[in-house]
Amino acid sequence: MPPQDHTNRDLFESAIFKHFKDTVKPISIKDISIINRFKNGTFTLSYLGYILYANGNNPRSLSTHNPQGLRYFDGENLFAIGFGAKENNTNCQGHAHITGIAGSRPVQTVDNFIHQMKDIHGIPQTSIYIRGLSKSLYEKFLSIEGYNPIEKDPWHPLAPQEDDTFNHRFIRIRDIIETTSDGKLTVKSLPTGRSKNFRKKTKGDYARFNHFLERNHLHIQISDSIQNCKKEAFKLVDNFFTFLKSNKNVNGSTSQDHKNLIYLFPIKKTNGVFFSYIGFLADKNQNLKFPVMLFIGEKISDNTCSLYATFTMRNPSNLPPSINPLGYTGVASYAYARILALLERHGIEYVDIGGSETKSMDSAKERRGAVAKESYWAVYIPSSAA
Repeated sequence: MPPQDHTNRDLFESAIFKHFKDTVKPISIKDISIINRFKNGTFTLSYLGYILYANGNNPRSLSTHNPQGLRYFDGENLFAIGFGAKENNTNCQGHAHITGIAGSRPVQTVDNFIHQMKDIHGIPQTSIYIRGLSKSLYEKFLSIEGYNPIEKDPWHPLAPQEDDTFNHRFIRIRDIIETTSDGKLTVKSLPTGRSKNFRKKTKGDYARFNHFLERNHLHIQISDSIQNCKKEAFKLVDNFFTFLKSNKNVNGSTSQDHKNLIYLFPIKKTNGVFFSYIGFLADKNQNLKFPVMLFIGEKISDNTCSLYATFTMRNPSNLPPSINPLGYTGVASYAYARILALLERHGIEYVDIGGSETKSMDSAKERRGAVAKESYWAVYIPSSAA
């Protein structure tokens, strides 16, 4: 066990910093310009992707000094580094995670890093996970001795690749919504061969939520900045995970994993690269302002945005008692439609909404028009841990 004032991740970071003095640093907002140079349309390769997937806020990956995570940069190659234990495995010291790899020699650089890291005193001899890989990078890793498919050592028994286990994630905005010349937003039936009920589900949900608003004489007030309402934003995320947990629809992730997205979101407007929206139920007299939706994203190419936070307040029982909840269950589809319309105004044509840990979450994304975009994990298993 580590000393009482140090976590396992603290010890891992200390050992890494001593060995990789020039190349491994805590992720900072100053790294945005470096990350932008390497962007290639990959979900994990962004500033927000780095501080999400390398975060040190989850109790199983707690970092005392660097909750934003670490990054490796040698001038030509770049990736993020996290560290944490698997769920319900308190006997394990933890596992290194590598994500968002890019550069002139990404596979060779990660492989060299791993082989140096595993020989450092104080680094546990446990499996190392490389996540968010394209198929070509995944196959290159598997061609090297020691690297395996995720089935060899799953991250979670029910979600082997955490939120990459299911991959319905990519949306073309014009397939889903249309904004008329007078500014009216309409939701389309999906262009898919699935059943009529499936194709019209999101359209119906959007209409149902609009009726909920009309019935209660309410509207949705959306702010394009979370700067002045971070506490409300995080409470919404916390409530979302509480709701999922009560329905046994989450495997491993926690609200703490998303804390960096809110509290380390870039304050300054950065040329339309970053987006944050929080939506409130409001009445015309401004007596009510109740948060119900949160979306946070970053451009990963000229016309594509990744959304790393896509949260809505799902539980109608949490609504103020004066509100009739009939129709409220359409909130998620309504929220997506409104946010896609706002992103479209910024020149965004495609949106990557990420993968899912559970089939039900994946199906909900598919009903909103998301199509599969594959993402792979490889796992390096040291000979001592095999």
